[in-house]
Amino acid sequence: MDYLTFDEYQSWGGKLDETAFARLSYKAKRKIDTRTFNRLTNAAEIIEPVKRLMFELIGVLGNSDSTSENYTPAIASEGNDGYSISFSSGNILTLDMADKKVDELITEYLQFEKAPNGQFLLSCGLGTLR
Repeated sequence: MDYLTFDEYQSWGGKLDETAFARLSYKAKRKIDTRTFNRLTNAAEIIEPVKRLMFELIGVLGNSDSTSENYTPAIASEGNDGYSISFSSGNILTLDMADKKVDELITEYLQFEKAPNGQFLLSCGLGTLR
């Protein structure tokens, strides 16, 4: 089951085409599955925080991927005398920065959410949350 459909993505203002969306949503879903120990893979219904998280993750992953269609390098300098713009040769987000942001977003959106079986999505089952 997809955690976010292309129609939902577009209705929330997403600008990617369907091909780019499919690639980045797969990456985002894998990030969520890794952190939640696959607790959502058999869910009959995907809760809204997961859908909203997917939308955010697709944006972050797209901005850190220079092969993405909507990738725009950061502006390094801009002048207006003869009007010129210099773009940074690096990513808007480095891979380390993107990974950190992905981790922060997953924690923000899912830290108190529960899987269909009642377990907290981000709990590894080694203790109890108080």
